[in-house]
Amino acid sequence: MEYLEKPQHGSLQWLELRHKHNGKTIVGASEVSAVMGVNKYKNIIDLAIEKLQPVQLREQNDAMKRGTFLEQGLLDYASDELGVTIATPAVMYLNGRIISTLDGLAGHQVFE
Repeated sequence: MEYLEKPQHGSLQWLELRHKHNGKTIVGASEVSAVMGVNKYKNIIDLAIEKLQPVQLREQNDAMKRGTFLEQGLLDYASDELGVTIATPAVMYLNGRIISTLDGLAGHQVFE
């Protein structure tokens, strides 16, 4: 497992790190479902075509905006309900060719 310094979430640098690392194509944790053939919105061919293209910074759609807006509130709620301090990691986790950005950690508890 490699721990890579996380660029600003959603930035071009963040997207590039989720696209390639050390010259090898990387699959983000949210893209694994397409690789496994269980994503109803994107299949492995769509993902392959996307990975063959240069990284593009795109405007957030409504669903992405809601997720970004609600994420901190949900972490705050979980922290209050569980009585734990949840921190947002400053690193991305790379295992082989799969990379993940975790929303929050409290000890060994992962919040996603």
